[in-house]
Amino acid sequence: MSTVGAASRAAAQSTDLLTAYAAHCADLGLTGRYVDQRLAGARAFLAAHGDLEGWMSRPVPARLTDLDRFPWSWPLIGFAMVTGRVQADFDLLAAKHAGRSLAAAVAALYPGDVAGLRAAAARLDWAGSWTAAVLGYSLPLVVAATGRGPLTLAAADIEAVREAVRLSPYYTPAVRRCRLSHLHSLARLLYEAAVLDTPPIHRRGDGPGDLPSRLAVVTAEPIRRIMLAWLRAKQPVVKASSIRNLASHLAAFGEYLSRHHPNLTNLAQLERAHIEAYCAWLPTRSWRGQRACDRRIGAHSVIAGLVAVRGFLDDITAWGWAEVPTRRLMFAGDIPRPPRQLPRALAPDVDAALMAAVATLPDRFARIGLTVMRGAGLRLGELLDLELDCVVDYGPAGTWLKVPLGKLNSERSVPLDQATQAAITEWRAHRGTQRALPHPRGGRMVEFLFVERGRRPGHARIERGLADAVAAAGLTDPDGAPLHVTSHQLRHTYATAFEVRGIASNASFGVVGDWDLVRDFSFGASRRAV
Repeated sequence: MSTVGAASRAAAQSTDLLTAYAAHCADLGLTGRYVDQRLAGARAFLAAHGDLEGWMSRPVPARLTDLDRFPWSWPLIGFAMVTGRVQADFDLLAAKHAGRSLAAAVAALYPGDVAGLRAAAARLDWAGSWTAAVLGYSLPLVVAATGRGPLTLAAADIEAVREAVRLSPYYTPAVRRCRLSHLHSLARLLYEAAVLDTPPIHRRGDGPGDLPSRLAVVTAEPIRRIMLAWLRAKQPVVKASSIRNLASHLAAFGEYLSRHHPNLTNLAQLERAHIEAYCAWLPTRSWRGQRACDRRIGAHSVIAGLVAVRGFLDDITAWGWAEVPTRRLMFAGDIPRPPRQLPRALAPDVDAALMAAVATLPDRFARIGLTVMRGAGLRLGELLDLELDCVVDYGPAGTWLKVPLGKLNSERSVPLDQATQAAITEWRAHRGTQRALPHPRGGRMVEFLFVERGRRPGHARIERGLADAVAAAGLTDPDGAPLHVTSHQLRHTYATAFEVRGIASNASFGVVGDWDLVRDFSFGASRRAV
């Protein structure tokens, strides 16, 4: 009886599936022989494999052979997966390169959802070809793999499909990269359409990694465990970027101990000789991690690394942790004095030529970003963190720019000239309306000024734009090579105006936001006077 009952249920399900599939073919606008071919192929397939769930459990090569034996059967299987009538098998989707072949089915089944996503793509100012690629390849793939409609998808669904793409043996490396790129854009589109609560995180390769992965180079487990516990203890009171830097410095220290003192497996075994050897070795090490190269690290990186290790050892001793060195091992004298250099403001003629070239840059973000940095004396991080309502009109007092929390964790206001104000107005008109993004500090939702296609532009475009402007202006050093100019020099150049005009130091600090910079310019002016 159970076998007969199962056969009856399978026959009923096949009939229901055929009825729904016939209506779907009509919704697609198919007529004549196209409908007849599809329905004939569906009937023949279901006559041989009426139990789709059982058929989906067969090996992928066997199912591919079955689909070849029954022409026009794949649209039926795709329809069943897209509508959730059968649990999808991702390897089958990958082997059939599903995506474009299911796009019409998804558009017919969820016309309102697809229209909403197209509207979101328009707000992001996506090119029509990219919108078609994301909605034509990635969206059908995710809908088929999950059996859920576009506007009911969750971040976990996207991540599950992303992981399946990474693991599937049916994708070549090139196709895998393409699919992952489409999935990332689909997640951004779903966020803009208010389907997802958080935007996707853009990662290069496997991403920057979490704290345990950063410390994986430390082979001694007891030392690695103490380092990780210290970093987690510092997280509530230290910025995320500073935690990443501390993790990198501790990883370098732990890697040194692992390579040069492999028998040292516990911090209680650490001696002063180990610290002295590390202090001598650190200036000779090259860059590691994502910035790895053969060039040695600079003086400031050496100082930061030693300060981090000293703070780590002092803290765990003061906190009374069990596994600590038997005595104090690092002292103030172990930290080299940092080099003290005067600010590197650009000469007036170089400044004029450079900004004239900046005004002709084809990259709108680089052109406007550099103009704002020069006109308001901003750090690069402050520029990227500007919010949409950062410009404030104080009437007779003029128009001012509200600079967000930056390096010194303080806000300030900067007066704007007409050129800088016009640049910000131009960008706001280009930016349009886009959904708020979480702030790196604290995660609060913020409408950033500089957002493009749903993403925050990075510092690399500013640096590339600056290099292009230097080349366009024909600025060279005495050897004939392109003049080396950094974006931070624009801030130094801005600060010189206060010294030239004789503005008091306390007033200069209120606008520049850096006592060291103001003091150094005053010291430089005193030297020039002498």
